[in-house]
Amino acid sequence: MLGAYAQILTHHPTGAIVAGLHRGNHVEHAQHRLHEFVRALVTDAAQVGEVRDDVPADELTGYVLHAVTAAEGLDSPAAADRLVALILTGLAPQQGPRSPRPPSTDQASKSAAAHH
Repeated sequence: MLGAYAQILTHHPTGAIVAGLHRGNHVEHAQHRLHEFVRALVTDAAQVGEVRDDVPADELTGYVLHAVTAAEGLDSPAAADRLVALILTGLAPQQGPRSPRPPSTDQASKSAAAHH
């Protein structure tokens, strides 16, 4: 799925598509549905150990969708394939001892305030 999306972006940059659609509610709805779809895939894959689970699924989804937009500047299908391989490598489960999940923004703020 990610590879197909990258290939589409290589040939049809989203900037041109969005400008053509005038950025209406239907575009926002489609982007939201894409985010939800990818988040469900990431969540399912993390549950069975196919992708890392040390980063929240919603955060990983944002990273994936932003990273794949780099395909817009690529000039070949092979470059898009390399981009997807790089993204998938970043999603791979962590090897070796696992570090604890970093604190959320709220937890980090509370911790910093407690030390002052």
